[in-house]
Amino acid sequence: MASETALINGAASESLGPYTESVFALFGGLAIGFYFCWQESLVTLACIPFIIAGQYLGFQFQEGLVEVGGDSDKEANLLIGDAINNFKTV
Repeated sequence: MASETALINGAASESLGPYTESVFALFGGLAIGFYFCWQESLVTLACIPFIIAGQYLGFQFQEGLVEVGGDSDKEANLLIGDAINNFKTV
């Protein structure tokens, strides 16, 4: 049971957190940009499809690397994530 909770914690914190951060950073940045300089914000808004396409290509590339790496890389990644999340100072 302890290994399953570590898996769920690793999956949730590694994928959901950065996604949520990036969405809020995008909308927050655009809101601030429209307030201070709407022309530059429109240019930034026009670049978003290119950013999304680049992210999609990056995900496809990473997916190919994961297939090559195997389960040992996943276990090592979870171990490092747990070590960082559970680090305690004395």
